[in-house]
Amino acid sequence: MSLWVLDTDCLSLLQRGHPIISQRVTAVNPREIATTIITVEEQLRGRLDSIRRVSSNDARILAYRRLRDTLEDLRCGGDAQYHGFMIRSGNNLHT
Repeated sequence: MSLWVLDTDCLSLLQRGHPIISQRVTAVNPREIATTIITVEEQLRGRLDSIRRVSSNDARILAYRRLRDTLEDLRCGGDAQYHGFMIRSGNNLHT
């Protein structure tokens, strides 16, 4: 089985509902799509950086809401499902 591994850019576009990325992901068997723990780290780092940079209460609320949404998307204690595909937490890519 070969895997489609979504990098940070593609996963971010999927989370935003990008029509082309969403269409392609939907067309593939969910068990053949993965992302890496590196992408998880990059997404969390970006959310935390945006929280540190905000200057208004409204922006802070939005930044925390986005962090919460990202954590809900990525919650896992090993391999986990996200939009029906696997987040791979190790070098072993078979399930």
